[in-house]
Parts: sequence; structure tokens; C-alpha cells
Amino acid sequence: MSDELIAALQERVRSGRDLTEGHAPWHHGPYAPLSPSLLRAAESRMGLHLPAILQRLYLEVANGGFGPGYGLLGLTGGATSSHKETLETEYALKTRSEPRDPHWRWPVGLLPAFELGCGMFLCVDARAPKADVIVFEPNPHVDGGPWTDAFFHSPHSVAVWLESWLNGGEMAKQVWLDTLPELAED
Repeated sequence: MSDELIAALQERVRSGRDLTEGHAPWHHGPYAPLSPSLLRAAESRMGLHLPAILQRLYLEVANGGFGPGYGLLGLTGGATSSHKETLETEYALKTRSEPRDPHWRWPVGLLPAFELGCGMFLCVDARAPKADVIVFEPNPHVDGGPWTDAFFHSPHSVAVWLESWLNGGEMAKQVWLDTLPELAED
């Protein structure tokens, strides 16, 4: 992630305007960036290291509450999802087994980083060298089957998603269509 993008994100958060695409009245930000010790403690609780791009966002921009959809989920003390979950608690909930659905398997290391609404999340793969972006879109899932039909690999990085959010308009629409082309059919 470039220093220019970090600076643009810092400016947007400082301005307090249009911090998310969706109306998120549960956010009480802008949230202050995290200290390195608080970031390490969150990583320890989750049992993984955050990709460098997420580390920079939390340490240099804010503890969530900005970006695509309803924004980046914060770590402890930061922005929450519409269900009042931080990144840590949302990840813990998603990685638990589901007794009523034996097919439910949330990939270990896949962080539901940005809540997009309607159950969708823009996820960052903490195990991938380049922090691959996966969109979790549960709505087309066929009940009784494996959940592979709900995960879509995005050809775009977190940085591109953030740039599209900053710039809005056609760029944002194209990033979505590149990831979920079936939206163009609707």
C-alpha cells in the first residue's frame, strides 16, 4: 500500500465525511489508530498475524469505521459490525462449527475485514502472501450444500478496493463487477 493512499485515507478519516458507503449509525468514530502493543495483543487473541496492509490501516489510519460498505471492522475498542462485532469477535464466530449445518466451514485465516451489508463481507486472507481479497456473499448459497458457492476471489487488492471507495463512481462499480460478474446480469 502506498504512502499516498495512506495519506488520502488519513485525510478522509480526519475530515469525518462519508467514512463509509452505507449508513452506519452504530459507529461512534472516527476511531483513533491503534498502538503497536494493542495490535499485537489483538493478533495474539486471534492466533494469527494481520497482513501488512491491515496493520498499516489500524496503526496509521484508524481502528476501523471507514471504507467500502459499512467500513473496516475495528479491533477491540474500535468500529463494530452492524451486529456489534469487532474483527476479532466476527472472525471467532465465523470459524466456529455450526451443528445445524455440517457443511459450514469458514477458512482459517480469512478475516471478515469490511462489512458490506446483507451478510456480505470483504475478507482478507491472512495466509496468502499478497493478502488476497475474497468476498463472502452468502445470498446465492444453496442450502444443504457446501459453502464454496458463497466465496468469490476478487482480482483486486485491498488497496484497489480502498481507492475505489475514495474515488467512488464508475471505478467502484467496476471493482464490484470484476469480482461478482453475475451482478451485471441483474
